Amino acid sequence: MNYKFYYTWTIKSENVLVADVEGHEVFLQTRGSLMVFENGEVASAAAFVSGDMIKWKGPFMQSVTIKFQDNSMIIIKSQGTFGGA
Repeated sequence: MNYKFYYTWTIKSENVLVADVEGHEVFLQTRGSLMVFENGEVASAAAFVSGDMIKWKGPFMQSVTIKFQDNSMIIIKSQGTFGGA
């Protein structure tokens, strides 16, 4: 199932500095996007992302809900790291 993101936007983003180490912050973010699949189907997506970074390096987790025009959905959960941490 191949697709392309044609438009992505930030709905809400919150960062909070943590005073234990210089450059430490946690964040929560909600993002939206428009996706077009190789079969021509169009879907909207909402991503909910959280992370814990020190100087823009650290782990994140996200949950993405892809909703198609017929109201069917795909839910993807993933995790990884920013900046090679």
